[in-house]
Formats: sequence, structure tokens, C-alpha cells
Amino acid sequence: MTHALKKLVKKFNPPVVEIIEPMLGDDRRVATGLKSGFHSSLSNSDLGGKIWIFYENQLNISIISVSNQMITLEVNILPLSHMITLSIVYGRCNKIQRRSLWNDLCSLSTSIQGLLEAGYVENCFTWCNNRDDNARVLARLDRVLMNSLWATSFPSFRVEHLPRNRSNHAPLRLHLSSPLLSKPKPFRFLRMWALHESFQSVILKAWAGDCAAEPFTNIYLKLKKTKQLLRVWNREQFGNIFQQIKKVEENLDILDNRIQDDHSEDLINQSLEIKQKLERLQLMEEIFWKQKARNSWLEEGDKNTAFFHASATEKIRRLAIQSITLEDGTSISNLDDIKSTTVDFFEGLFQGEEVSLLADFVHNLPRWLQQQDNNPSKVHL
Repeated sequence: MTHALKKLVKKFNPPVVEIIEPMLGDDRRVATGLKSGFHSSLSNSDLGGKIWIFYENQLNISIISVSNQMITLEVNILPLSHMITLSIVYGRCNKIQRRSLWNDLCSLSTSIQGLLEAGYVENCFTWCNNRDDNARVLARLDRVLMNSLWATSFPSFRVEHLPRNRSNHAPLRLHLSSPLLSKPKPFRFLRMWALHESFQSVILKAWAGDCAAEPFTNIYLKLKKTKQLLRVWNREQFGNIFQQIKKVEENLDILDNRIQDDHSEDLINQSLEIKQKLERLQLMEEIFWKQKARNSWLEEGDKNTAFFHASATEKIRRLAIQSITLEDGTSISNLDDIKSTTVDFFEGLFQGEEVSLLADFVHNLPRWLQQQDNNPSKVHL
């Protein structure tokens, strides 16, 4: 195990490494870490020692809880501006033994809610019994879960299943960030626009008058004008709706503090107006994220904004091209290699030898006229 760990650390240089079921005594943990380049480590040695964690000295790690099947840490990685809560789980095979794990997870769920599966790239299986032929069993036993805050903080987070060596389990590599292919944003109608009082006037302005063209061309030009006007109107009226909500909330908070000292009717009416504006903006925000998430089974107005936001972020992350597999089975994940390979593929696809199917098509048509029917001198009037 030490040799394989050392190779992985040398190749990927991770700040934190977790080992599940090391199959070694805890007295070997410190030596294993030192040989792999880690001077700091911890484990649940007093409760079975099935979880080992190695980490770099500059990391600020605090232990939240330790059990025989789970260690929960609070990690501060220096380049990041916030703390990370990390739980490493080793689930027992016996469901009775797993009851204590479920109790630990339930106690943790009060502070970490809305878990989503992080997905994966590369091989879909993480475990193999290493047997041959019909006795061979493959399964995906190892998974990474994240909450909605993690999904929004690290939208390009991904999990990579690395190749298995001698172990039954495949190593999992976690990428906090990865390059995403940027592309021009297409125009999309936002349903929240329809809630604004000036929306209809923008549409009427776009469709007013004639473009002095053919009917279908006229429709095309008016649709194009509608798109242009809506883009400008969206920037002017909405701008950043999230900043608008934050500003209105701040104004409401200031006004509520004033009302505590002055119960005048004027201030109370201002407060009601701001609350109505805030509710309208929050509904627009919810409709915006619901449309981005393409979720239709939750009702609008139920304050599902956080769920819609996480779903939209997860969809973007899931659809991002992280790696591609070539015809020979090799995989590439470098952004420049993905771009060049994609361009080469489609250039070869569209520059191939021209093939004409017209002759075969005409040959297989049923013949209704004979050759003599085409001779005008034999046509009977």
C-alpha cells in the first residue's frame, strides 16, 4: 500500500489523503505518511482504526467528531476563503453494525442539509472482487456526496475514478475546480420578465409598425427586434436581481429599525411597500432558478430557491465536458487536447470522400414508364 500511495501523491500532489480500511496496524500510520510526504495524520485508532487521514502541515484541521465508521473534520485550505466540513465514512458490511453510523449521520444532518451526489468521470465502477470469468463482480461502492452550498461554491467540482491496481477499490480523486469550456450565451426568454409591469410595453414597441417586407421576413425581423429590446430592457430593469434583493433587504432592515423608535403611519406604509417589492423580487428569483434547473414538479412560491439554485449548478457541472474517450480507449482531460481532438474529429468527418447515393436511389425506383413511352413519335392523341 505504501508504494502505491507514494506514487499517487507524487503524481497528483493532494493536500489531503484519506485511506479506508488500510489493512495495517495504526503503529504503521506515521511511517506510511512520512514515506508519502505527509508529516501530519490522524485516525480512529481507538475505535477500530479503519480510517486514516494524511494532510499537509499548512492545513488548519479541527476534529468535530470521531466514531468507528466516520470521522468529521473542519478543514481550512489556505487558498479558499471558507472552512470545509469533511466527513469520511467507512460503512460496515453488516446492517446491524451500520445502525450507529446512521445515528451519526442523523446528528450531522442538522447542520448539513440537502445532499446531492457529486457524480464521477472515467470508469463507472469503483470496486471489483478481482476474480476471473463468471465469478467476477463489479460495483460502484464508493461515492462522494455534497450539499447545495458546496455545489454553488465549487460549480466545477468533479470526482475522478482512478485506475485500480492491486486493491479491490479504485482511488477517488476530488477536483475542487476544473476548466470549463466557455461559449457565447444564447438568448433565452426568462419567465420572470412577464411579472414586470413594463414587460408588455416592450413587446408592443418591438411589434409596432411594419418593416415593409414579405410576411415571413416581417415576422423574423420583429422577433429579432424583440430579442434586442428585451436584452437592453433586462439590463436596465433587472440588472443583477440578486444584488437588488440584497439592497431591498438592507433597506427593509434599516426601516424596521426606524419603526422601533417611530411608529408613524408613513414609515409603516413604506415598510409594506418594500416588503411587497421584496416578495416580488424573491418570486422572480425563484422562477429564474427554477427555469435554469428545468424543474417542473415543485410549485413556485414555496421558497425552493436554494434547491433550484443547487439543481441548476449541478446541471451545469454535469453537462460540462471534463474528459473524452478516444477510439483506442484512452482518455484525455486536458482542455487544449479536448479542443484540438474535437476539431480534428469534425474536420475529418466533413472532409471525407464524397459519396453519391443518387445513382443507387434512381436505380431502385419502380419503373412505371417503358422506354417506348418516352418516344414522342409514338404518342397516340
